[in-house]
Order: sequence, then structure tokens, then C-alpha cells
Amino acid sequence: MVARFVASVFVRLADGVRSSEPALSDYDSSIHPLTRRACDSQVTATAHRPVLVVDFGAQYAQLIARRVREAHVFSEIVPSTMTAAQMASKNPAAIVLSGGPSSVYAEGAPQLDPAVFDMGVPIFGICYGFQAMAQALGG
Repeated sequence: MVARFVASVFVRLADGVRSSEPALSDYDSSIHPLTRRACDSQVTATAHRPVLVVDFGAQYAQLIARRVREAHVFSEIVPSTMTAAQMASKNPAAIVLSGGPSSVYAEGAPQLDPAVFDMGVPIFGICYGFQAMAQALGG
């Protein structure tokens, strides 16, 4: 349920659509079929641009990518070692930073190229991905 919510919210962000008061159940297409129709029309503009899922070693990276695809948006899992220039060459609609088993404070922990934040695309961090984002931005 959480992965479906995350994917739906991220698809809306990638398309530049903001909902005034979203409820968790609004994003569950199996409960609200009308919402699926509304999302389908909103994501057609981003269907040709991928949502990149940066893999920091989480067991859920595949699930995140699948949920984005179920929202009719192409997603691609990329390694955390990928540079911002390599990500930009894929012309992403958005970027999801997955979780991972490491701590950002551990020696040799995966890091994110800080130039990713200058790409001008929405970025969403989950668990370790959020910690890596906070660290890369000086938090």
C-alpha cells in the first residue's frame, strides 16, 4: 500500500500536478477506479521520460520501480555510483532514491552525486535515500 501511494504521488510530482488535499485512499486505484482514469490522463506527458530509481541496496528498489510502471510511467533502476551527468543523459521525469542497509555515517557507504540536485527534476528519498539526500545537501 505504501509503495503504491509513493509511486502515485511521485508520478503526480513528475508531471507537475499538485493535489490540494490528497488522501491515501485517493491513490489506490483498486479502491477508486475514477482516480486511475484521472492519473492515466495526467501521466501521458511523462510516459516517454523515465523515473530513475537509484538503488542503494534496498530490497524494495524493484518494488518501487514496479509500482511506478504500474502507474503507466517507465522506470529504470540505476546504480548509486551513476553520476549526475549520466542520469541527466536519460532525461528523467523524476528520481527516487531507494533505501539501503548502510548508514550515511559508515565508512564506504554509498553516496549521491550532489550535482543531481541541480538537474531540475523532482527527487524523492526513501529511508537511506532521504539520509543521503540530507547529507549531500549539507544537512
